[in-house]
Amino acid sequence: MPLKKRSDLVQVLGSKNGCQRPIRVGPPAESVETPDDPNALTTHRRRLSTDDSAPIHLPRQPHVGPGTSISLGRQQAVRIAVRNQFDQQTFYTRCSGIYQPGHTLQNNHNRISERTRSLSNREAVMEKRAFGSTGLEVSVLGFGGAPIGILETDRNHVTRLLNLLLDCGVNVIDTAAAYRGSEEAIGQAVGHRRDEFVLISKCGQTFTDLSGQAWSAEVIAQTIDRSLRRLQTDRLDVMFLHTCDLATLEKGEAVDALVKSREQGKIRFVGYSGDNEAVAWAAGHPDIAVIETSINICDQVNIDGVLPVARERGVGVIVKRPIANAAWKQLSDQPGFYAEYARTYTERLAEMGVRPRDLDFEANPQDAWPEIALRFALMQPGVHTAIIGTTNPDHALSNIAYADKGPLSGNVAERLRDVFLAAQSQSGETWEGLT
Repeated sequence: MPLKKRSDLVQVLGSKNGCQRPIRVGPPAESVETPDDPNALTTHRRRLSTDDSAPIHLPRQPHVGPGTSISLGRQQAVRIAVRNQFDQQTFYTRCSGIYQPGHTLQNNHNRISERTRSLSNREAVMEKRAFGSTGLEVSVLGFGGAPIGILETDRNHVTRLLNLLLDCGVNVIDTAAAYRGSEEAIGQAVGHRRDEFVLISKCGQTFTDLSGQAWSAEVIAQTIDRSLRRLQTDRLDVMFLHTCDLATLEKGEAVDALVKSREQGKIRFVGYSGDNEAVAWAAGHPDIAVIETSINICDQVNIDGVLPVARERGVGVIVKRPIANAAWKQLSDQPGFYAEYARTYTERLAEMGVRPRDLDFEANPQDAWPEIALRFALMQPGVHTAIIGTTNPDHALSNIAYADKGPLSGNVAERLRDVFLAAQSQSGETWEGLT
């Protein structure tokens, strides 16, 4: 059944291409059934126009219910919320030429997520920042590939999630050889879009299928070659040493192995991922162009100990664990491995004794904390991007909206720093950066 009136389109978020009014969708030019995938939609290619008199043809699919989220297109993402018989389904598409719907990302037949619905009434244009002195530009949000490996996320789901993020302007994808299955899933999902994002992996550990000792030139060279195959690419933009200690860094063999791979054209930039004195040392090394370190409301030591050195040298800075592994959750609500991984942050936040309403955020704490945490991390001087590890497209879209709000207002960040220092002092311990 076609939608007959302009009012049937209740929301259109404009794109960079300049659509300022509801998109009018003409009749389908082609359809391909994909019955083997229960989460897939019948694919329709529809021509777009802005002719106000043209009817809007959005054919109902029998297996699509209210709350379905669909990834469409490959460029700028816009959100169209449609009422009438579609009952506020949310679509993602581009605003030019022909679009092709992708797959169902979420199918909640009871309601559409409030977080998704709360996205801004315009497209969240992803902010880009110069990535230190690398010459690259990175989106302020990146995708962290640990959960899709650790939680063994379904490959089709990973494909839909990553393509949605690329469509929304996220252009940083971070993974590691140690995240079992993550590199392969990413290569399968977006290898065909390789030129659209900055690709990062990590190496240094031993693996049963590779020879050589940990942090040796032999194992690093083999890991890089294997990562290139798994990620379906001929080069990595950054390869990190994955959290070796300071003594290993100072020895030099591991860094030199990455420099050799850079000279061979297999990687573009040498990096180090870690915390505390090791990452501070790495930030000052002439061959290391990018670092990745933990910075969040419960982990602040690297703000003062690392960022000043990185800024001085023009080092690219990626923040890991920017939302403190959702430290406000009960540990029993954390999935699998993360119940233990988040424990220290959960304990720290409890000791800090701060609540969102103390920071002038009146929303439910489960909704307020992710926004507070992400905006806090991204506003630290010298930070270029923060990677979010999620398997939930709804959370990913919420994070995009939070990042779009920019720095925390007033003295909220200062208050978070004060309560952190006070709680640390009260504990009688130094709260080091957590890897």
